Formats: sequence, structure tokens, C-alpha cells
Amino acid sequence: MLYLNKTDLFAATFNAAKKDIRYYIKNVLVEVTNKGTVYIVSTDGATLFCGQVKGPRWTESQPTGGLKLLVPVNVIKTACKGRGEVKLEKAGDRWLLGDTLFTAGEGVFPDWRRVAMVGEHEPAVSYFDPVMLASCDSALKVWFNNKKLYTKLHQRGIYVGAVTGCDNSAFCLIMPLHERVITDVKPFTPEPF
Repeated sequence: MLYLNKTDLFAATFNAAKKDIRYYIKNVLVEVTNKGTVYIVSTDGATLFCGQVKGPRWTESQPTGGLKLLVPVNVIKTACKGRGEVKLEKAGDRWLLGDTLFTAGEGVFPDWRRVAMVGEHEPAVSYFDPVMLASCDSALKVWFNNKKLYTKLHQRGIYVGAVTGCDNSAFCLIMPLHERVITDVKPFTPEPF
């Protein structure tokens, strides 16, 4: 059916939920639009990774009517070791990713387009969790296959921030911390020697 780059799929695992009662976000969404564009999306509820696959390869004609497939994170980690491509195809009532047979995740993945950045907002002070920023940075470094990639954080005040890489084929969104969890601590002034 479809060949995908292993690193593209693996990049999405950084922002997928690890432990969450919302089982549907412990998966990575592989979405094929009616026009054949392929998106790989994951979220943990506070960060979101989205990548648009460049030049997806089909073994047969692409599906009509689109496709939304939830692939469990552990399946991606098993099937996407190393570099190269991996084939995603239907196998009866289950799916096959490389040599790994799996059952598609159940549930409805959140509407990621609703939170995607639209329009401009006035920049303002934002506070972000450094662990979440690190997961976004790691995901983009894997997606762009560049360990020395400098990512850029687009602060948007009380709105979702965006972390971008070297082109617009992938980005991460990150929720700012709420003021109630932030204490305004100023650095101390060192006394003279």
C-alpha cells in the first residue's frame, strides 16, 4: 500500500502519550487525505507533533476517501529500527507495518487541525516546560535527520507556541504553562568579593 520513512514515523513517538487514560493518544495518527497528502501526527495532550510526508510512495493506487489509522507507539518502535523505508499495508482485518502485524488503535484522534497555528498573534511572555520543549526538539531532529539542528520557538503569549525546524514539513505545538504554576523568581544579586 504505502511506503513511509522509518525516521518520519519514529519522530512522532517523542510526542505521543506514554501513560494516559485516553488510550487513543497512545498512538500515532497516519492520515491520508482525499488528495493523497500523508500526515503523521502525535500528541500527549500538551504537545503535538505534525509532519507532512514528502513524496509518499504507493505500491498501488492510493485509497479513495482518505484514511485515518492509529498505529500503536510500541509497534512503531519495533518496526522502525534503523533507517530506510517501511511498508504499511492492510492485512485482513489488521495492519502490517514492515513485519509487525498489529490491530489499529480504537477511538477518535483529536482534531489536530483545530489547534494548528492560524493567523498572527501579538508576541508576549510565555512560559514553557523545558521537558516538553526537549521532546519537541528531539522529534524535529529525528524528522529532519539532523542531530545538530537548531529549532526555533515561536512564542505566542497565552496561545500555543510552535517549534519549527529547517523547513515547513514538520512542526511541534506546545501549550504554555498557566500562570498559577509559575512563581516570578528573579535571579539573586551576587555580593562583592
